[in-house]
Amino acid sequence: NTSVVISVFLLIVTFLFINLFSNDPIFTNLSKQIEYGKKTAQPWLESSAYKTLLQKDTNDLDLQFTFIKSHFDENQYMGPSEQDFNREGTFLFNYYTNCSKSTNLKKADMGQLCLALYYYYRNDHALCRSHLENVHNDKLKYVNTYLGIQNYYFNEPKKAMQCFAKEI
Repeated sequence: NTSVVISVFLLIVTFLFINLFSNDPIFTNLSKQIEYGKKTAQPWLESSAYKTLLQKDTNDLDLQFTFIKSHFDENQYMGPSEQDFNREGTFLFNYYTNCSKSTNLKKADMGQLCLALYYYYRNDHALCRSHLENVHNDKLKYVNTYLGIQNYYFNEPKKAMQCFAKEI
């Protein structure tokens, strides 16, 4: 009897110890959260930090690109919540769809480009290409690179080379 009680007690203490002390740290600095997410292969920590940063600075295209890319990182599926992953994907889609419909041409181009990246990382090359072709400012960073990639995908190497040359 005593050994069973001691065994159960030790099991409970071990369980509590593991759950209380093995969680990810709570971050007050988003840069540290991103860095920790990269070091520990936890892209959901990165993407949630990028989402917060994006809401503070909506014009930073590199930040938007990194947010989308981190959302589709192959390790996202190991995250703590599939619902959070899907909710974030829905946020991305809705946010950039709204941007793409803006009357502000710069914002609409950014929305089209980011939707293209969204579809690129979902391996939907037709929709990616379609959104890239809807970007009016062909000098916008990433547009010609990804349009070139799509042209190669659709077996149009001459068009692809022209796009790559524009990007350079």
